[in-house]
Amino acid sequence: MFKAIRCTRLCVQSKPNGQSIPEARLFGGALGVKNLKTFPVLKVLVENQRFALGVNLAGANTPGSPGHRGYENSLAMWGTIAAIVVAFIGYGWLIGLLSVPAGFAIFLVAGRVIQKRAGNRTRRWALSSASRFLALWEVGVISVRETQSGKTAISARGDDLDEFVRAAVTEILAAEGDPVSGELEAAFLEYGSDS
Repeated sequence: MFKAIRCTRLCVQSKPNGQSIPEARLFGGALGVKNLKTFPVLKVLVENQRFALGVNLAGANTPGSPGHRGYENSLAMWGTIAAIVVAFIGYGWLIGLLSVPAGFAIFLVAGRVIQKRAGNRTRRWALSSASRFLALWEVGVISVRETQSGKTAISARGDDLDEFVRAAVTEILAAEGDPVSGELEAAFLEYGSDS
């Protein structure tokens, strides 16, 4: 029926025809955390740049994670190797040897670009639904930081993300004339602020 693609940190279930189900799950199957009731409020805070999502790039760029694209990693590696081989064959050993450090530098720059793209895809995927966000939170791929005060919620199974969001919203709503207050009040009224 359904098969699981084995990976280091996340397991994405896939249909028999190979299409992936857009839900990240732990190896045990179901998530071991409660439902994130303040997700709509968290999303408003991230969109208004009051919260920042941190991404563990090693976890975001592993096979099976939502931000990973295997062709990007392969293209950077094999493209660099091919360019060095072409320099050796086409221009001789001296130019070939000089191209090795340049190829290494290009490979390092391409790696940073690939990691940044994987991080951005992971952030977008996490903010698309509460269950996706919780799946990445549970395995430690993402963390949340309050940009105004610098407080950080560390992504661990024991952390209460709902309480962290509520505390930040209380501080924002207490400040007079904050432009985000209206959006936050609407999100709290729509989805409820009680546990």
